[in-house]
Amino acid sequence: MYRPSILLAAAAVLTSAQASPFHDIVGRSSNALTVRDLESTSCVNFVVGANSIPLGQVCVTIAAGIVTIKYPTLTGGKVYSDLHAIIKATAITETVAGQWPLTKANTKCTTTSGGADGTCTIAVDDAWRVCGKTLYLGAHATFGLPGTSGDGGWGSVGGSCIVAGARGNCPKAFSLITECKCPFVTTYAPYSTQIEYVVTKTIYETSTTTCTAEKAPETATSTCAVAFLATQTVDGGVATPAGFTCSTPEPAPPPACT
Repeated sequence: MYRPSILLAAAAVLTSAQASPFHDIVGRSSNALTVRDLESTSCVNFVVGANSIPLGQVCVTIAAGIVTIKYPTLTGGKVYSDLHAIIKATAITETVAGQWPLTKANTKCTTTSGGADGTCTIAVDDAWRVCGKTLYLGAHATFGLPGTSGDGGWGSVGGSCIVAGARGNCPKAFSLITECKCPFVTTYAPYSTQIEYVVTKTIYETSTTTCTAEKAPETATSTCAVAFLATQTVDGGVATPAGFTCSTPEPAPPPACT
């Protein structure tokens, strides 16, 4: 006769590491730190005319060291005749869009799909690589049917003008808050389960075996806002890895008494 009883004892410790916009190449001093790329996305209305009528959205993406400003896709045979954009770490005061640094003329802005799509790009400045930093942007475009004077539009939130109190189809700007996306690594200590089999005969005999399972480290990406590399250690307590079972069979029954 068998009276199996199971004794469980386990502990899992997870360690999570979050990094800032700077990371150490080989764990040396802070002088070895290199700049981590930001990853941010924001979309605002692209508004046209004195009444700031929305015509799609302007979307700004920061990834792989590049800022990309994408204008809405035009329909009805309309095309972009010119594009102008600006991005700064301080509030925009420049109201003449033609003098903004990103234009079709200097190839920082381009059109595709026969002119129906417009995009401006610029490399991320090192001064912008800060978690939670506010960047200020202007995105302007002229567009219309080929051969016509067309309309002018601006990227905007709420239709407010760069110059307070200005009216009509005034120059507009908007802002973006940078985000740091850092690796978040969770590691687990091995989980062990001890199983004791009690064999009932004239005298008691025991057989004990230990099964061990290891859960692979998990890596995810999470928004972070820390200035330097930080490590947190958390005691996860008793935690069985998903799907863990002890595959060691219990002992064979004793031979029958004769």
